[in-house]
Amino acid sequence: MTVNFNDVGRIGSDAQVRQTQNGTSVASFRLAVDNGFGQNKTTIWLDCAIFGKRAEGSLIQYLTKGAQVQVVGEIGQRQFQKSDGSPGFSITLNVSDLKLIGGQQSNQQTG
Repeated sequence: MTVNFNDVGRIGSDAQVRQTQNGTSVASFRLAVDNGFGQNKTTIWLDCAIFGKRAEGSLIQYLTKGAQVQVVGEIGQRQFQKSDGSPGFSITLNVSDLKLIGGQQSNQQTG
């Protein structure tokens, strides 16, 4: 089952480009998307990936921590084992379209 995703968020770590075993370029970054508002606001973290020629282009230099982007893609889930041995999962997004919305947040908080 494919679930489509379209939302705006802030990049939590600079994009990293690597090559798959078959030579395909992949740019990976984490994206924070807020859900709700006020005291009910939560942040959802997505592990995003851009494949192929787009991962090799000049766009990557703008995918830096704090940058605001709109992403469209297919959402999924990846299971893994945490360091304490318990099962964990992360939400993944295979990005099909990305639009730069704004620059870095002027008063970024770390944490």
